[in-house]
Amino acid sequence: MNQEISSMLTTFYKFIEPLFGVMIVVVLLFSGFFPPDIPIVVKSVFLTIAIGSSITMWFFSWPLKKVALEGENLLVSDYFQDTMVPINKIGKVEESYAFRRRRIILYLKQPCQFGERIVFVPKLKFDSSILKDYASEIPFNIVKKRKPLSEALRAYWPFLIGIALFPSFLLIGTNIYKISFEYITVLFFAVSFLAAWPCISGRASYAFWIIAVIVFMTGGIFAVLLLHLIKPIAG
Repeated sequence: MNQEISSMLTTFYKFIEPLFGVMIVVVLLFSGFFPPDIPIVVKSVFLTIAIGSSITMWFFSWPLKKVALEGENLLVSDYFQDTMVPINKIGKVEESYAFRRRRIILYLKQPCQFGERIVFVPKLKFDSSILKDYASEIPFNIVKKRKPLSEALRAYWPFLIGIALFPSFLLIGTNIYKISFEYITVLFFAVSFLAAWPCISGRASYAFWIIAVIVFMTGGIFAVLLLHLIKPIAG
């Protein structure tokens, strides 16, 4: 009897999730969400960011496989073809994090029809060390674990600079310098993505994003005070 060890969401991760960004932007662009006179360059920037995000996610998602334990073998599928891999043919096991989720990479002693490694997202409670029950000599390597908040702040604080300054740029830019809101929107997406990247890439704990939100709100309070000081001077 097969024991599925890969996530039930593998199909979603592999085929659907990478398309979300493009689908959302296309719907927004053609649904009347944006003003009709929005510059073509702004639409192009949104579409480029969405396509770039999808390509990046596909880079991580396309290698994912469905994996099940079947006796002393692994039944591996890429949804188009299946193969059986003896567990004692695994040379090394790595655990890493990419785009918020845990991934297990099995390096094989000899290539199978999917190549020299098998990548899958495991079920939440799956313990990869159970593979040692079948092949005790398999070396394990846990890599790139998320940094706790204190370490993440020391390492990635520059990623928060943009989200901290954005409220001031928004209020002063739109109220005093009359910068088009469409251009502000593009900047907002850019600084938000930058602030979220340590979490998205699996490097920082999710508490880092909570701090980013607090920094953004604090920056908003500072921006209101700054606008009250500058507006009389600017006339």
